[in-house]
Amino acid sequence: MDHKLGREVAKLEEEYSELRAEMESLLASNSRKTRHRIIGAFTAAGAITEKILLWIIHYNGREPKLRELDGRQGLAEYRKIIQDIIPKQQTIHINTINQWRNLVAHANNIDDVDEHEINGMNSALKSLAEWFFEDYLGEEHVQLPEKEKEEDMSAVTHQAAPSTEQTLPIKSRIKWVKWLVLPSLVMALIVLLPDIKRFTYSGTEEKTIPVKKDITNVEAYDILIKYFNSIRDKNTNACDFFANKITQFYLYENINPTKVDLIRKMDMDYIDRRDIIDKESLSLYGKINDVSYWRFWNDFACYRTTKGKFQTCKVLMEFGFNKDRKITSIKEIKVLGLKFSRKKPY
Repeated sequence: MDHKLGREVAKLEEEYSELRAEMESLLASNSRKTRHRIIGAFTAAGAITEKILLWIIHYNGREPKLRELDGRQGLAEYRKIIQDIIPKQQTIHINTINQWRNLVAHANNIDDVDEHEINGMNSALKSLAEWFFEDYLGEEHVQLPEKEKEEDMSAVTHQAAPSTEQTLPIKSRIKWVKWLVLPSLVMALIVLLPDIKRFTYSGTEEKTIPVKKDITNVEAYDILIKYFNSIRDKNTNACDFFANKITQFYLYENINPTKVDLIRKMDMDYIDRRDIIDKESLSLYGKINDVSYWRFWNDFACYRTTKGKFQTCKVLMEFGFNKDRKITSIKEIKVLGLKFSRKKPY
């Protein structure tokens, strides 16, 4: 495959990552007050889907079929050209994206579009993107250029990981494409925000309370163990672990514990999860004002309902703790060894 197609893959992943972040933001806001953003997001979802289908068409040398369309263009026409390549499940998702994109783009009133419709569009696009980037591009017959597979992927992370873990092993020409995908996807995905977007907590109430000692390594590890154990319980109150103001919770910014509880209840994709903290890797990464940031490697596994498979990977995570031993932020810095299997790994 030529370098142009390889660059298009990277560009598609970048556009998809940005759109996923916008979708998550829409779900976190009052959609009735974000009419223009809904129209933009749904339209962008259709455009990205078209680019994915056109990429497959070009890669498989089926451009002559495009000329046979006689001016008719769109998702439905592109899908028919490669219907023998696309799984039936993804065909349904493409139809969903197409219908909602057309409805929002041409309707004069979209007040009835709420979190349910946004979730539907988001899920359809997520499933299609994961199939394309992970399954389709992961097949051996799709070969990306040697030069492009060796590109430094550190630019998509907040900070470089520890020196012993900086480079993702490359076992085939397409391995770097899998690395670009955000296993987020809610863990997602998948998209990592730059460090410049790190917000700090400087509420006046912390200036009036008695001075407390910084959290220790032992205390941080104990809180993390209790926190991950609590995630499996849908009835857990986030107030037990989180500060009143949470600067970042994965893709969400500036939320409160109530919103964290809502996000967890809405997550039906990542279930039966397992988190194993590498205690030796737990270390203080930095401190801003009264918030200490700790990083560690998490041996993560879960069952993905959208893929019908178990997911395993190692995740470099960062937790922010204030002096009250409450979590102020959670970020995924880097993901290594992302794998999917029908066999339960635990």
